[in-house]
Amino acid sequence: MRPSDVTNLIEFNTRMGMFICPCNRGNVVAFLHGYEYGAAGECRFTQTLADSLAEEHGVELDSLGWPHQIQRIAERLSLEWMDVYLLVSSELLLTHVRPRTKNIGRTGGRKKRTGRPFRARGD
Repeated sequence: MRPSDVTNLIEFNTRMGMFICPCNRGNVVAFLHGYEYGAAGECRFTQTLADSLAEEHGVELDSLGWPHQIQRIAERLSLEWMDVYLLVSSELLLTHVRPRTKNIGRTGGRKKRTGRPFRARGD
C-alpha cells in the first residue's frame, strides 16, 4: 500500500459517516472494493487484510472472502461485524504507518527541556 492509501483508509475508518451511509458491512465492503478499483491495483488492502486475518487470527480465507473471515472472528468473540472490522483493519493500518520524526521514543515525543527553570518575578 502506498502511504496515501494508508492515510485515506485511516480517514475512512475514523470518519466513516462522511463516506458511507449507513455504516454497515455491505457499504464498507462496497467502499473498499471501489477504492481498490479506483487505485488501479496499487492498493491491495483487502488482500493484505485477508492474509493478516489468516496469519494473525487463524481464520483462513474461504470462497466468501475477507468479509466472512471477519464475520467468523466476530462470532467467536461475540462482537458485531463492524466492531471487529474496525479493530483488525486499524491494527493492520497501524503497522503501515511510518513514524513522522526520528526522535520519537527517545524523549517520549516531548521536547527536551533546556535552559534554566521558570521563576516567578521577584524570586
